[in-house]
Amino acid sequence: TDADLETLSRELEELLESWDDRLRKLVFKHYKPLANAAPSARYLATTAAPQEIWARSGSRFPESYKGTVAPEIALLDTGLVEKLDESGGLRVALVVLGEGDQRHTSLRLVSRKELLLNDVVPVLHRMALRTTSRLAERLVGAGPDVYITGFEVTGADGRKIEDEASLDRLAAIVQRALGGHLLDDRLLGLGVLAGLGWRQIDLLITYRNYFVQVFQGLSVSSVDETLLKHPAFASLLVEYFETRFSTDRADSLAERTEKRLPPLSRRYEEMLQRLLTIDDLSGLYQRRRFDQELAQLLAAADSGGTPLGMLVM
Repeated sequence: TDADLETLSRELEELLESWDDRLRKLVFKHYKPLANAAPSARYLATTAAPQEIWARSGSRFPESYKGTVAPEIALLDTGLVEKLDESGGLRVALVVLGEGDQRHTSLRLVSRKELLLNDVVPVLHRMALRTTSRLAERLVGAGPDVYITGFEVTGADGRKIEDEASLDRLAAIVQRALGGHLLDDRLLGLGVLAGLGWRQIDLLITYRNYFVQVFQGLSVSSVDETLLKHPAFASLLVEYFETRFSTDRADSLAERTEKRLPPLSRRYEEMLQRLLTIDDLSGLYQRRRFDQELAQLLAAADSGGTPLGMLVM
């Protein structure tokens, strides 16, 4: 039938299309001009014409890249290349690619300078991310240097990261850390472990540094271990700080002081007491709690003149 012939003709045409033909079609479809927009709107639009984008980015992918990356992913990388100058020469995205057994989360890094493994992998490990396969390519042809680096990533425990909120949040942390706008610190792991954003992690790093200076007996590593081991406690600290000190909240300071801070303070004290007295591995009281209980019992026995016995098993 005519319909079958049309379908067969379309499939044959797709088979005969080259990788560049497919990407070019995607670029022109994605960046189609604002044909019906008013002249002022077209003038103010920040997106370049498809022809410019194709010449500047889309046509520069090397053959080694084309052999391993689908045109649909190349369209994503093209978009990152186009935004490079808006972000200091580095653009980051976390996206889910593939279907079925091939489905995975890919970290895409587009930069003006070549990124070495030592530049990226330690930061990802501190973020509690595990990396496997790696892509490293450089655009060819006329134009400024552009490097594309890709990693397949999961959580450090092997769990997949696929929800959009987590992808956006973690990509922002990578962007800030690699761009030098966020300290490369062990607490970056709270982005995965506690679901914190880069501003909240930056807040905790500042608080930890202050805390260690005030309480001389504590070390940076001991505070880090506690927060990473107990991400719920880290989240509670952030919630308390934001509730108490944030200046862009709808509720008043008086309302926060009277209604919102007391429950947070109680939760903080309860959680802190548990951290100080309960062993995570066994769920039993630690030596600190034993010493406290023993001192209270000895004092009570001494003041009341009653005997005290202790059974050790």
